[in-house]
Amino acid sequence: NRALKSSIDNGNEPALLKADGIAYSPSEDLSGDDYFYDKYVLTDLTIRNSVLEKSGLFALGAETNFSGSVLNGDIVSGYDFAKNWGVGGTSFGAIVRLEGDVRFYDWKSVDNIDSSQLVEVFSGGIFDGFVLNIRKMIETVIEAANAEGNHSYDDIFTEGEDGNKYVNSAIVKYGGGRNYTTIVDSALDEEYRDFTDYMINISVLQTSSDPDIKQQGEYLPLAAGTQDFVFSLYSSKSANSLQAQLKAYANGTAYNGIIAVR
Repeated sequence: NRALKSSIDNGNEPALLKADGIAYSPSEDLSGDDYFYDKYVLTDLTIRNSVLEKSGLFALGAETNFSGSVLNGDIVSGYDFAKNWGVGGTSFGAIVRLEGDVRFYDWKSVDNIDSSQLVEVFSGGIFDGFVLNIRKMIETVIEAANAEGNHSYDDIFTEGEDGNKYVNSAIVKYGGGRNYTTIVDSALDEEYRDFTDYMINISVLQTSSDPDIKQQGEYLPLAAGTQDFVFSLYSSKSANSLQAQLKAYANGTAYNGIIAVR
């Protein structure tokens, strides 16, 4: 892959530029932009008539360039972190096309989410504060939104019959740096298209009353950068709910029409 790294003070992740020098926005659908495609797209992936399930973290994840100095060992003693770290950079783009019958059977208990696929943390000393507790992180996001009267995040969780909290983990565009990956789902069967997009900035973790989570909200952006993450998930109100997934498994229809690749 190829990326533009930032070496400026916290923030200011570089943008990919149009032919006239104007910055592209990561929120644009860039799949039909010939200049962008020819200059910046290094990956063009089509997923067709497939079942995506049982991922450790997310079924489909698109990275940016996490290039903060914290990832390069430039950690000073204690918590007196340096001020001029190069923060998250900007990876060149990817186009991911979902076509036909693509099913995301990826509801999982939040306690079973394996964040080591994203960040591996060594225990001991100051690193203990960086062990990710995904459940608490999501709860903090919901609490912060509710405190502002925003209840659009309330349907991220679904409670299972076993009393555990479950969350769908279909698609994520990791922010930090600017993430120019475009997910094209116009050719995806309509019944599987009811994703809800959740825009989340990891700095919101600073609002937590949990000291470890609060600390992560302060320091993780120094490694990942300042831009939003975008999660495209089935909500608890989706037709592709936890209950629908369990029913498909139970009645033997989960893989109907899909040919296994061995």
